[in-house]
Amino acid sequence: MNNLYLLLISFAYVLVVLVIGSVIARKQKKNSELSRKVIHILVGNWVFITPFFTELWAVLAVPLAFVFINTISLKVKLIPAMERNDNSLGTVYYAISLVVLSGVSFILKWPQLVFIGVLVLAYGDGLAALIGQKYGKKSLVIAPSKTLTGSLTVLVVAFVVTLMTQLIFPVSSLSIWNMLLIALLTALFAPIIELAGTKGCDNLSLPIGTGLFATILIHYYSNSLIFYT
Repeated sequence: MNNLYLLLISFAYVLVVLVIGSVIARKQKKNSELSRKVIHILVGNWVFITPFFTELWAVLAVPLAFVFINTISLKVKLIPAMERNDNSLGTVYYAISLVVLSGVSFILKWPQLVFIGVLVLAYGDGLAALIGQKYGKKSLVIAPSKTLTGSLTVLVVAFVVTLMTQLIFPVSSLSIWNMLLIALLTALFAPIIELAGTKGCDNLSLPIGTGLFATILIHYYSNSLIFYT
């Protein structure tokens, strides 16, 4: 498919997501976190378009544009449905992560990198905040702003995303047992790195760290794992 058509689809999709988030923000005035996390989750679905791009400039165009748009929005509240009141750089970091992951993934021909990194960020971090806010009763001692329920959500999402990504983009040397082991190791790693992020920094550390961790295991250490075909 032509890269220009893909860019048009990409920007149209993100615009629809922002409209949905804005509608939710108006209806949920007491819970602006809901609109932010809906946008956070749905924007991550853009990753499903990335395999169809055939030029590096094209795959980078959308996230680069939103690095600048999100920076402006942070200053003037251009898109209030996705902004917090604490001037967190989380939305900017999110877009930067998309730039890094989509660019490196395209150059190295590692689709697993961008899929795992972005989807763990979108669904893992996004659902962790929503579920943790509603059901999280126990805060973590080492990170009082995080909940046990939220961290478990990140763990489960990371496992599912990593396993499904390996099934969609399989490496021939990996058996299903190796795939399960890599998914488990990534699932254990993701909540740890997510806890290290503060003031929106987890939008950088979680996707890039988790994506690299899983992809390096998939491509470089598959022959060293304990399970074989």
